[in-house]
Amino acid sequence: MQMSLLPLYLSSLIGNNTKTKEIVFKFKFHREIH
Repeated sequence: MQMSLLPLYLSSLIGNNTKTKEIVFKFKFHREIH
């Protein structure tokens, strides 16, 4: 899970895509709760 999420996180930083950042943030937040 963490490995497959890393490319998404990196691409969001490089692309500066707000939507991607939101998805990554929600995904990480969801993982911390569970």
